[in-house]
Amino acid sequence: MVVDGNTVMQAAGAITALGGAWAVIQKVSNSFKRRKALHRQEILKEAREEIESVAQKLEAKINKLENELEIQKESVSKDLEHFKDSYKAEIETIGRQISELRRDLAEQHSSLLTLLTKLVDSR
Repeated sequence: MVVDGNTVMQAAGAITALGGAWAVIQKVSNSFKRRKALHRQEILKEAREEIESVAQKLEAKINKLENELEIQKESVSKDLEHFKDSYKAEIETIGRQISELRRDLAEQHSSLLTLLTKLVDSR
């Protein structure tokens, strides 16, 4: 094989063209990787924003439910207190009625004894 200047120039041109093509391929590849990385970062950013939005909504719902629960607790506490007072008053009323019935029973017992005594004495 004879190497002359023209062959060397052709080989140098081919190598330069290959090098240029390689540089273009690398540039396109790097650009694609950068765009892909930016796209991924954008997707992650959107996902984080969505997660934050959902978290805020859930936190608001939790706070609302906690407030409603506290209100329900207070309501139940008031209702229990009212029932307690009502039942206490009912128990006191029933206690008085029982005492009255005992007195009436004692009076009736005394009256019956008196009558029986009179009957026995009269015979």
